[in-house]
Amino acid sequence: MVEDKSNANSSAFDPIKDVPSATSSEPDNSPDMTEDEAPISRAPNSAALVLSWGVFSIGLYFFYAAGMGYYGDNVAEVKLAVTILLAILTIPVGIFLRRVAYQGFSKAFKDLLASGGDSTAGGY
Repeated sequence: MVEDKSNANSSAFDPIKDVPSATSSEPDNSPDMTEDEAPISRAPNSAALVLSWGVFSIGLYFFYAAGMGYYGDNVAEVKLAVTILLAILTIPVGIFLRRVAYQGFSKAFKDLLASGGDSTAGGY
């Protein structure tokens, strides 16, 4: 009778069988394990990013030159108008180059064509 009780207890709980083995092929799906689901962002193209900042700075220089030329005495109006036009045109080019740096040329070009030139398309 003593032997029957020891067999009944050993079959109910066996600590060696209940511990997962370190070499088992079963994945551990415990609820306290979390995975990082955020997408890995790729680094921007540094050459295109530097080029976009260069275009922005050239545009600022043109605005500065136009402002200083406006107060000058002997500056032709055509020269002033061309300088202002170049300053205005460099801003969209700089925005496009910044999108190229972050998204790649093909995606930035597709976004430009799809948006119809809207400057807020693409989130940049």
